[in-house]
Amino acid sequence: MLVHIHIGIDKAGSSAIQSNMKINRDWFLKNSMFIPGTGLTATGYWEIFRELNDEDFSKLHEELRNAEDEGFEQAFVSWEGINSYSSEQIATLKRQLSDYQVKIYIYLREQSEVIQSGYFQQVKTGEHRHQLSEFFQNNDLLCPELRDYAALLGRFATEFGRNALKVRVFDRTLLKSNNVVVDMLDMLMLKPDSEFQLSPGEENISLDLASVKVMNLLDEYSENGFWQLESIKHRTHWRSFINRVNRLFPLSHSGLLHKKASKLLGLHYGKGAEGRKIVVDTLLNIIEVEGSIGKYFLSDDECKIIRDFYAESNRRVVEEFLDESWAYPELFPYNKQRTNSLIDTVVNDAVLSRLDTIIATGSYRTWNGLPLKGESLGCIASTEEGWASPSESGVKTNEICSTLKFRVERNYINFTHKKLILIVNGQSSENYNGTHVSINGQSAGVHNLKRAKIPIPLTSVTPLGLVDVRMEHIYETDKRTKDETHITASASYTLTSINYAKSS
Repeated sequence: MLVHIHIGIDKAGSSAIQSNMKINRDWFLKNSMFIPGTGLTATGYWEIFRELNDEDFSKLHEELRNAEDEGFEQAFVSWEGINSYSSEQIATLKRQLSDYQVKIYIYLREQSEVIQSGYFQQVKTGEHRHQLSEFFQNNDLLCPELRDYAALLGRFATEFGRNALKVRVFDRTLLKSNNVVVDMLDMLMLKPDSEFQLSPGEENISLDLASVKVMNLLDEYSENGFWQLESIKHRTHWRSFINRVNRLFPLSHSGLLHKKASKLLGLHYGKGAEGRKIVVDTLLNIIEVEGSIGKYFLSDDECKIIRDFYAESNRRVVEEFLDESWAYPELFPYNKQRTNSLIDTVVNDAVLSRLDTIIATGSYRTWNGLPLKGESLGCIASTEEGWASPSESGVKTNEICSTLKFRVERNYINFTHKKLILIVNGQSSENYNGTHVSINGQSAGVHNLKRAKIPIPLTSVTPLGLVDVRMEHIYETDKRTKDETHITASASYTLTSINYAKSS
């Protein structure tokens, strides 16, 4: 069997390739390309390739043998982490795949671009160790060893041979149909048809410069990995902290920024790592709605340092791994601006605006539909919205109107989903006659909330993923009074459990 392995690099379309591979697995199988189920995730086969252990590979080998018995002659897997393997790890990979013919596919991205985009990705995931200001004329950060592409490819060529490597440049103007997924299919000798579900948007959307500055600011409050406001009160190096913030922002903004950051971290966002993740996710929502403000942060001089540093390595890649028809002797076209051209005030004003937007979402807890019951219901049903304090039995309301509020994480749904199905269970007083439900102001009809399934069209969810489920409870009137609108004091509804599922 021929095994095709896509190895990245990072920030070069890998997420798009992997998510489309998973969504379209049946299409690949129909077109005689086996996509193993073992280790398959929407972010590649990291479960298999991260550790390279025999147990994981034995499961993969068994599935590939069964696929061969069914007539499959080719298989395709992907994980961008493979490109950072050491020579020893590549030798282990070769040993694990010794029973197969192997072809390796890699997309290379111009270094000054991927260094900036890569830093934004590290800030997004919380893996960064540096502030934006630390990149200034810092060759250790500007020219890391892992971006030496000739050395990278050489390590794989040593084990698999140069002919096993297929190298392409990640530049949308050079990709087939200007799309990395279509380009990858082209290398596999496949062509998407009407049955192939090509994702319409970017899979791994990046933070922009304004959002990175927001996170640089908030991360300064972090101490020993705990993202919480309290840590700043006990910081021993207060002056150092202020100096680092001042390198990010003008002095005129420092007081206002500190106030807004303190307010944000005083909400549930400041409780720990999960709060940081939600802030990042909200920033990505804002970028999708408002557009990106700043893609790059380096200067022309810093980009020149990077280009000059890798020039010889890039020329070697052209000579050793690309065919003679390649039009760019320095590997990349170098025809786009990859430097920060924005006025600082534009970015800093956007930082203030985004802090305000995140603070405004503070009453919405991010919830991805996992079952809530008992006291855990308090995260979406507050006393301010007509509910009593939560207890082991759930949350109770004696009000005519009560509201559930939550936020849907942007990555929880994709373009194939059309709605959420809200599944509600509860108890009520005897005079309960149902509930009129509205979603963000749109009527969803009358439901018996003792047990109900309520569809929530994704078109009714706000661009930031916010959902208000307003409930107007209907009770029989008290026949003993002349006021037909009077409700007996015993009228009540108790929400005992709730969850939701996404649906196509």
